[in-house]
Amino acid sequence: DTGAEQLYTAYRSISPGVSLNGDLPKGITLQNGVLLPSRALGTMKIGKRVAQNIVGKALELGFRAVDTAPSYKNESEVGAGLGDDDFCIVKVPYRAVWSKQVREEIVQSLENLNKERCSLLLLH
Repeated sequence: DTGAEQLYTAYRSISPGVSLNGDLPKGITLQNGVLLPSRALGTMKIGKRVAQNIVGKALELGFRAVDTAPSYKNESEVGAGLGDDDFCIVKVPYRAVWSKQVREEIVQSLENLNKERCSLLLLH
């Protein structure tokens, strides 16, 4: 599984002394009781062929969230790697300036991800 191996190698080179299993707090609990994870996998440069495997492996390794955006062109593959309860961050692109456009972008991203909801929505 070269995608997962690349993820692990990249992570170890960036954070050689940090364990994914305990050095960081799990996250911050928001007022509504939702845990905002301290670790998220960014999927911007992850290609379609390996995205599902990389997302799955990242969650196995201890990443608590995954972020994606329409401009990354891999939302469907990222969504395929996510479980129903995984923390999913969706970004609304800057081109959506009217409320109708924002709604359309959210609906499209959720369709691409094959999800009914996202955990966190960012205006990107």
